[in-house]
Amino acid sequence: MRKYIFLLLIVLLCGCTKSDLKHESGQQVRHVILWTLSDELTNQQKADILDELAVAVANLESTVPGAVRFDMLYLDKLPSSNCDFMFDFVFENAEALDAFSSNPDHLAAAGIIKPYVTGRTCLDIPAGATTK
Repeated sequence: MRKYIFLLLIVLLCGCTKSDLKHESGQQVRHVILWTLSDELTNQQKADILDELAVAVANLESTVPGAVRFDMLYLDKLPSSNCDFMFDFVFENAEALDAFSSNPDHLAAAGIIKPYVTGRTCLDIPAGATTK
């Protein structure tokens, strides 16, 4: 059930359907990730970790080759949420996204949250995907 809710959320956020997910070489790519942190953390601990991560993510946009836009959403989530934060990143193309996975600045930022993560869901799609 949780996966279906996530997929519905992504479809609503992206405005796309499965049939629209065709990738063309050189097309901008959206990298959307939902994260869940350990329930053992207090709300204050989660807030502190996410504030630190937000600074690191803000710095990534200017240091990562091929980055177009990096958004991190984590404030004012509603009680109906079943994850703690979301990344919505856009890259110039799939090659830039691939290079991002081994970028040292990205790995340093990931190190901030890695010890606390209990769930991660990712969807990579063409940035201009639309519904028909």
